[in-house]
Order: sequence, then structure tokens, then C-alpha cells
Amino acid sequence: MVWFIMAAIIFTGSDTVHFKINQFSQFNIKDECVEYINTYDKFIKAGLNRSFPGSKVIDIRCVDNETMQQLQDYMNRGKNVRRYNG
Repeated sequence: MVWFIMAAIIFTGSDTVHFKINQFSQFNIKDECVEYINTYDKFIKAGLNRSFPGSKVIDIRCVDNETMQQLQDYMNRGKNVRRYNG
């Protein structure tokens, strides 16, 4: 299984959560992915804030390729995956 870093962000004035997946950082085991996030958390968040100005990072986590595909399939159906309430 392959693991990716996924960030959930919300833009100012919106209540819709957007998911951003870094497909260039791939890990063969979940523990490596989690360790990477724990080590570089503030740098990942800073990069997201630079790339997506006016956004707030809600969550960063590791997702496997199967979950990522299911999420993408769901989003391609045109539905919001989750609404943010705070």
C-alpha cells in the first residue's frame, strides 16, 4: 500500500472543506508518513498557507491510496464530503 499526505483546508468566507493531497510525497508504510508529518508539521502548514493564501489548515494526515481513490470518486460525484462548523 502507498501512503500520501492529505491536508484539509478551509478558505476565508467558506464553510466547505477542501482536501489537498501531495502526490509527490509517497511512503510505503504509514509510520513513515506519520513520522514525516510529526517532524515537518510547521513546514507543511507554512507551504500550504503560501500555496493557498486566505486558507486555514484544519487537519493534516496520512491516507492510503485506496482511501484517496474513494475520496476522489466521491468528490467527482459533485458532493461536498464534509462541512466545517467552526
